[in-house]
Amino acid sequence: MRNPPTINTGDSISIELFNLKGKRLSIEDLSMGERQILSLAMLKTLISQSDISFPLIVDSPFQKLDSQHSTAIIGKLLSEISDQVILLPIKGSEINRSMFKQLEPMLSGTYEIVNNHGLSLIEKLE
Repeated sequence: MRNPPTINTGDSISIELFNLKGKRLSIEDLSMGERQILSLAMLKTLISQSDISFPLIVDSPFQKLDSQHSTAIIGKLLSEISDQVILLPIKGSEINRSMFKQLEPMLSGTYEIVNNHGLSLIEKLE
């Protein structure tokens, strides 16, 4: 039987990760995409255990993920992680048409942040 995650009562939390064969994994050995998935999963867990409802803002949500993991994140995590999720993807490189179609039923609006001579403007996209 595997050891359960170690949780300290101080200011920090220690988490132990294991692969499917029971081998201990180091966070440092995870790819950047795997770290991003771990971070989102931890956020989902913290939010679900909290009695506080708050929006989640995710900058560059898919930058380090391949399309298979991006699709899984959209389908299984973003729809459940919080009542309101604000995604700030990198324009033209993070979300393809297929991903947008998958996200579309969950969107209340799409906006673009535009740099206009040093001023940031937020424009609603139609």
